[in-house]
Amino acid sequence: MPQLEFHINLWNLKGNNKSTSPFVDFGISISDFRKIKSLDILLPFRINDSEIIDLYELVKTPDIARLIFNEVECEISSKDRYTIIESDNFDKPKLLVNVKKDGELESFISHSIDNELSSFTMDFEELIKDEKFSEYDDLYIRFRVNSGSIKKSLFCPVRKKNWFLESGFVETQIVDIKINQERNLPHNICKDYRLNKYKFAVFKKIHLLVMSNSSDDVDSFGTGIYECRKLEEHDWDAYLEKNYDVTDVLAYHWKEKSKDEKGILNFSKLIRISTASTNLKVIITYVLVVIILGACGSGLLELIKCIFFK
Repeated sequence: MPQLEFHINLWNLKGNNKSTSPFVDFGISISDFRKIKSLDILLPFRINDSEIIDLYELVKTPDIARLIFNEVECEISSKDRYTIIESDNFDKPKLLVNVKKDGELESFISHSIDNELSSFTMDFEELIKDEKFSEYDDLYIRFRVNSGSIKKSLFCPVRKKNWFLESGFVETQIVDIKINQERNLPHNICKDYRLNKYKFAVFKKIHLLVMSNSSDDVDSFGTGIYECRKLEEHDWDAYLEKNYDVTDVLAYHWKEKSKDEKGILNFSKLIRISTASTNLKVIITYVLVVIILGACGSGLLELIKCIFFK
């Protein structure tokens, strides 16, 4: 069974409107993709087709391809409806294909929603019907999910019981990333997959990156060492189409590499993001309390003067 490389980029940035609206980029690299009939991706939130953004046009840009694959140089050959990406460190050229065409999902991709679960099916048997893809074995797809459902479903706010005694206002959120964790999937879906003889994907490499402002405190629970670096603001501006402020953004990188032929069967990471923030309601409450205490103190002082110095 072919092993996949999976890239997850979670962007927790402020947009040009100064509000933070998280979004996620997914990159999937499949060697010998013809050996796989189809691939299902399940996301734990509801999204519409309009909230799926094809990153094909960005990835086929040499400078952006170099950033994504962490390569010194990438050679790009754009052809009709597909692009070939080559690099000295690639075993084989990567076939980059579109996820969308004219605003609609490509014919080999279908999207369905079951309660709060979004499912994407990539039918590779449908894809290889196009003879233009016959000479390439390694496939790469990259797309973005930008939906308000992400913050509601992936980010769990945590508030301390004594938050009102803190010297500053800190918003803490927990992000729980799980890949191939069967116990977290609905039982009926797992049952259907078993009946249809589906298998969980096996991974050669998994890269999880969380991009957040440098003033945020980002950490993970449990084991696992991560790398941290300052994001190259001018390089990533083009990738984000200058819609987000990347001036002071840090990239936190967790990666896991297969140690044997069995590959990586599952992956999970619990991440805590703490952000210094201001709460206008709390500030106004503090100001009112101070004013009331000051007024009460002045009144009490005058009352004492009247009683003892009358």
